[in-house]
Amino acid sequence: MIMARAFDNPIPGYCTFNTINLRLWKSIPNTEFDFSSFNKGDYFRALEQKEKAEYITSVLYPNDETEAGKELRLKQQYLLVSATVQDAMRRFMKRKRNLEEWPEKVAI
Repeated sequence: MIMARAFDNPIPGYCTFNTINLRLWKSIPNTEFDFSSFNKGDYFRALEQKEKAEYITSVLYPNDETEAGKELRLKQQYLLVSATVQDAMRRFMKRKRNLEEWPEKVAI
């Protein structure tokens, strides 16, 4: 399983005291390290899940002329859209609003 971790970056405006928040996402594994594989001496497999998860967001917009590039692009799009929509839904529900207000209050 792969999860998305948010990183918020304040972006200052030009000649103003205002800033906006730019939320970026990083893919992370649900388990960082496989101790079972490590204890068996399979050191590469111990880190395999971490490497596969971080690979998704290591480079954005890969060349999608190959099947591998298309697959990676699809994984990136799915992860980033899913994380963003879930985050927007979490923030919306945190304010105890009626779900019927979603289309009027949230723009994606």
